[in-house]
Formats: sequence, C-alpha cells, structure tokens
Amino acid sequence: MEQWLNAPTGFRSGHIVVLGRPNTGKSTLFNALVGERLSITTDKPQTTRKTILGIYTTDKAQMMFLDTPGLLDPAYRLHELMRDEISSATEGADIILCLVDATDLDRTFDDQVVKAVTGHSIPLIVALNKSDLVSEEQKTNALRRIEETDSPKHAIAVSALTGSNVLDLRSTLEENLPLGPRFYPEDV
Repeated sequence: MEQWLNAPTGFRSGHIVVLGRPNTGKSTLFNALVGERLSITTDKPQTTRKTILGIYTTDKAQMMFLDTPGLLDPAYRLHELMRDEISSATEGADIILCLVDATDLDRTFDDQVVKAVTGHSIPLIVALNKSDLVSEEQKTNALRRIEETDSPKHAIAVSALTGSNVLDLRSTLEENLPLGPRFYPEDV
C-alpha cells in the first residue's frame, strides 16, 4: 500500500464534491470528469440518492470526485437523508464544484444554491453546464451573473454531454487542489 501513497514532488490530491439542483447534469459531468460511467444518468430527478466516489489520476494529481444528490428543499424523509448526504460530502471536501444549468439559470442558481455553496473556506468552482444549448450572449450573461456573487474562484461554461470544455474544467480543478499524496493506486 505504501508504494502508491508516495507521490512526486508537487503532486496534488483531494476531494471534489459535485453539487447542484436536480437535473443539472451532475452525474453526466461526474462521469465525464472521471472518464468512465460510474454514476447512473437519467432525465428522472433524484436518481442519485447516495454519494458516489469516482477517482481520476494523472501523473500530477489524484482527484476524488463525489457525485451527490440534487440540492432541494426537503419535502419528506428521503429528501432529508439526501440533504444529509450532501452535508457529509462537503465536510471533507477540498473543492466544491457547483453545477448550474445554462438553460434554467433562475432555478439552478437561486438563493438556496448560492447559500449552500458559499461560506466555505475551500475553493468554489461553478460549471455552467448545457452551455451548448444557449447563445453566446446568454452564456456570457450567465457567467457574469455567477461571478457577481463574489463566491466562485472560477466560473466555466461546459457541456457534460458533448465534452465541451470538460478538459479545461478538469485542469482548473487540478490546479486548485492542495498538495498531497496519492490516496489510491494509480489503476483505481
């Protein structure tokens, strides 16, 4: 076990929690960032009910992504349990990756979402997903609105489905991870 925990000088590692409203594409982006299909993706809200771990390792970093249930107002016990999953995931996170839907910004980047993702002492990166479905002007306006909250360290337009800007997002996440060891073998 000790052999893979030793990492080269300058190696970065950490937990990245993926948060956002239901149906923003969290699981699709999670799968794209990890490089394989680990999380179920459907159009049905609340498909993800438990936090799912996915690991992506390069020669410079190890990123442990946590796909979480969608942020929502708890209406019954299952919603409360899903909210607890999100709270647990953020407690040990090194980065919060908040996913918002470019086609439904008012619903997916409202006051509740902003409140849930701000106030942490760790970097917040916002991914504007489904950006391929809106005009350049809408994309620019949405990114401006996100950046005006003074919370995100970065705001990046992506399309999890087409892969547009996913590599740029992964690079940004890697650059914002703390220095650290490999927690898992490279082939995991």
